[in-house]
Amino acid sequence: MTAMVRNARDVKAPVQQQGFLPLVVSDGTQQRMKSLQNLKLQPSPGSVVLRPAPEMPLEEQLYDALARVKVLTSAVAMHLDRTWRGRLFQQLDALHDTAEWEPGDAPVQEASFATFLRTIIALDPDRRPGLGLTCAGHLIGAWTVGRDRLTLEFLPNGNIQWLLSCYDDEQVERAAGEASVGRLPAVLAPYRPARWFGGYARQPAA
Repeated sequence: MTAMVRNARDVKAPVQQQGFLPLVVSDGTQQRMKSLQNLKLQPSPGSVVLRPAPEMPLEEQLYDALARVKVLTSAVAMHLDRTWRGRLFQQLDALHDTAEWEPGDAPVQEASFATFLRTIIALDPDRRPGLGLTCAGHLIGAWTVGRDRLTLEFLPNGNIQWLLSCYDDEQVERAAGEASVGRLPAVLAPYRPARWFGGYARQPAA
């Protein structure tokens, strides 16, 4: 095939001369040359470069992300206090305010939010967290009581990255790690998590 294409290029100039082509190539060769020319003019489907669909406007991206997580919340609404659920939606709306949005940041990921809901339902803490959002779209929950602080980042894979600092007898202790939703109560137990959560379900480790 490579040799045939090269031959077709070599005879391109003489082909323009009347009566020259039939003298140097047979009818069959002429047909093959035409086929090769068609292949060059019409690229095969496999060679077509697919262009990404136009990106949605920012307002639509944020609206869609919020709609997905609110629908997800409605599926477990029976496990959530109605008043707090309203405050949760207000916090999510504030986190996705277009006026405060940083270019390049991602809206909340549905899978991250699902991890958050599983954690809240499993722990059922009396104190609800303040919420934040990473640039990757991971939801963050923060509990602060005095100088004691606990931060949980809810990962899309169902795990939680945790970071804490707490004081006992003026001695500060800091720790960090990653755990599944089921393991989180046991992992935090040595740090008396009731200081942050108040009363909570204390689900056994899975």
